[in-house]
Amino acid sequence: MKILITGNAGFIGGYLTRLLIAGGYDVIGLDKNLQNPQAKICRCITGNILDREVVLKAMAGTDLVINLAAEHKDFGISRELYFEVNQLGTRTLLECATELGVKRFLFYSSVAVYSPSELPVSDDSPSIPANDYGESKLAAEGEVVKWQEEADDRSATIIRPTVVYGPYNVANMYRLIDTVYRRRFLRVGALRNIKSISYVENLVAATLFLIEQPQSGLFRTIYVDEPQMPTIDIVRHIADRLEIPPPQLQIPLQLALPLAAVLDLAGSLFKIDLPITATRIRKLNTQTLFQSDRLGELGYRAEVTNREGLHRMVDWYRRQL
Repeated sequence: MKILITGNAGFIGGYLTRLLIAGGYDVIGLDKNLQNPQAKICRCITGNILDREVVLKAMAGTDLVINLAAEHKDFGISRELYFEVNQLGTRTLLECATELGVKRFLFYSSVAVYSPSELPVSDDSPSIPANDYGESKLAAEGEVVKWQEEADDRSATIIRPTVVYGPYNVANMYRLIDTVYRRRFLRVGALRNIKSISYVENLVAATLFLIEQPQSGLFRTIYVDEPQMPTIDIVRHIADRLEIPPPQLQIPLQLALPLAAVLDLAGSLFKIDLPITATRIRKLNTQTLFQSDRLGELGYRAEVTNREGLHRMVDWYRRQL
């Protein structure tokens, strides 16, 4: 099978590219990164998913398209850019798939399509995004659903991962590990909220599992790993693996948020992505308890627990010091 992966130079894309090649698949990568690190192991094309000619060139002769290309940052991304890349980029890929007769499409969405909730969120919970990123991802999902419904012989898979972490990731989990290691972590709030997370090697293994299933129609699922644990337990696991005492100092949430709002204003004025923001403090204290049995019903079982995944990432982090 010949597979096009858009965004294959990214964190998840790199893992998925290597796994598929190891599994004997013919992989083509499309990414705007000029120095695509996967170029040594597969054919990679530099370009934007909004560029129809580049997409047609990359997609020619493929059997499956996996769309990982997306805009996703906590800072500095406009609503217009989110929708341009995440929705219109997905639409461009689907239009090219139609033109070339590609029948299978796999889209990486996000649990950001749901609103924050103190109650468990499942696959069938209402999709009511709380931010521009989540809205753009839900709009992109709509493009995928519409494409699949236009022809009975088309197959579409939508995966909604929770926060993805693992070695080589330098986003939220990396910042958390780094602040704990450097004794800069401040426990803002009780942090007893459950934080759903996904270990990257499990996620790409689940993706391969779905690729190899005789799918038809539309399949949509949340992806989350177990055991799920409160934020404070994640912090303690990190500290234990780093062989340092867990952070003890605690600041009340109601005191920290007004101070963080001042930092938000300064960051906005000077166009600086500060490590401490009101948004990140709220995220750290927001419950994200996601549940899904759909992969399990098909027979998929993750090999790595979240505890082991955290250990692997912390060990990788220490090797970078």
